[in-house]
This record gives sequence, C-alpha cells and structure tokens, in this order.
Amino acid sequence: PPGRGVSRALRHRGAQPAGRPGASGGSHHRVGRRATLPGAAAAQFRPELHGMSLQLRNVALRLGEQTVLRDVSLELAPGEVVGLLGRNGAGKTSLLRLASGTWLPDAGDVLFEGRALSDFPRSLLAQKIAVVPQDLHVPFPFRVGEVVLMGLGPYQRWLGFESSHDIECAQRALERMEILHLADRRIPELSGGERQLVLIA
Repeated sequence: PPGRGVSRALRHRGAQPAGRPGASGGSHHRVGRRATLPGAAAAQFRPELHGMSLQLRNVALRLGEQTVLRDVSLELAPGEVVGLLGRNGAGKTSLLRLASGTWLPDAGDVLFEGRALSDFPRSLLAQKIAVVPQDLHVPFPFRVGEVVLMGLGPYQRWLGFESSHDIECAQRALERMEILHLADRRIPELSGGERQLVLIA
C-alpha cells in the first residue's frame, strides 16, 4: 500500500491517489555519510536536455551607484560543468541571480532555450532552473522529506495535495542522493553539506 516503507515525513502529509502506481514498498537504505556528491547523481547524457542552453548576452547590472557587471556574455551547454572564480564582491552571486531569473539585468539578455527568462511563467521556470545556495535558512523546523516534497510544488495544481506518485518521486530523489536515512531529520539538525544534498534532491 502507499506509504509502506516510506519515512514518516513523506507519509504523514496525506497523499492523495494518483493515476499512476503508488509509492514503492522499498525499505530504508542506510548508508554512511559522504563528503562528496554521490556517484549516482553524476552527470549523464539525457536526450530530453538536448538543445537546451543558457545564454547571457552582454548583460550589465547596477546596484545603486555601483556597476557590478558590465558587458558579460556566457553560454552553457547541456551537461557542461563550469566553475566561476573571482574575489569577494566581484559579482559571482549577482551573475547567478541574473542567470536564474531572480534578478533582471539593466542591459543585455538572459536566454534559456532561445527564450528570454522574463517570458517564462514562474512555475515553468522553476521546473527548468534551480539554484543551490551556500546555506539554507529555513524559518520552520521542517523535516528533510517535507522539504524535498516542496520541490514538487511547480508540478502540482494550486492548493493540491501530494499524490502517492509525488511521494514515490521524493523517495527516489532521496535515494539517488543517498540521504533517505535523513528523511525524518529536521533541517536545523543537518550539517551544511547535508542541507545542500537535500536541496539537490
């Protein structure tokens, strides 16, 4: 039955039946803590990502009287891993906020799949772009499983409840990041690295 073998954090949120099979009856997988990203989450070729790209074209950004970014261009292809290096205050975080659509540039364009980020509905953009911050500040002591379920919000109807399929997806995400054993832990109890794994899940 749905909920069998699923952590309390994923089970108690009142999942509603869906048109797909319910959560699998898998049991908890306990693994040792890891300091690196699990190998299961390593980049793989995904046909559905073919043709996707993120482009910044001659973007500029001003914060008050200060010009933070000027005439910056960048293009990221599917599966590409890029490191952004620079001194404190050089504009790295500002560039990420432009690339994710959190901020709008004062000049230039930010494109995803050839479309301006500003043309995407927020719910659709949230399905396509995600950001893992340096730290996660949660004002309420949610459990890990609950936070991962929140990540399905852009895929759900307004005021909808999680279905058994949603719970199965959350459980698979936790398993893939090898943190299913943390599902019932509260976010403030986690280390910084564990919190980032939760966000990736």
